[in-house]
Amino acid sequence: MLAAAWYLTYRHPKADHCSAEGCPQNPVAKWNKVILRLATAFVIAIAAFPIYSGVAARLLIPAGASDSGASQIKLAPLQVNIPSMDCGACAAGILAKLNKQDGVKAAQVDFATKTAVIRFDPAKLSPERVTALIDETGFKAELKTFSQER
Repeated sequence: MLAAAWYLTYRHPKADHCSAEGCPQNPVAKWNKVILRLATAFVIAIAAFPIYSGVAARLLIPAGASDSGASQIKLAPLQVNIPSMDCGACAAGILAKLNKQDGVKAAQVDFATKTAVIRFDPAKLSPERVTALIDETGFKAELKTFSQER
């Protein structure tokens, strides 16, 4: 539709409407061009949203603070698949939810591979509770691997 709008806005008028002095100028045509340019910029910004949303979300959501006592706590790794996650903002939202939970010490969420790796304290959380946290964000988490290694 934008291509058709650009064509209709910038095409050359038929010669029978023009005199020897040139074609008459339509003041409305100038506003049409301005609105067309703004609409095109808006469409490009919306189409590129998945590209820049992850960057913006990472800038707005602070990373989890490091815990100096984490070396004394035995952490369990958990890897989950999140098949419905499709953009960087989704990943940042899930990461923020995980980092707010007491017992989660480190989390990595990657929307490109649709996976998350969470290191948590098994004394405070269970793997089922961690997947339930992800489910609360609106994305279904599927347990991939869990081990009691520390």
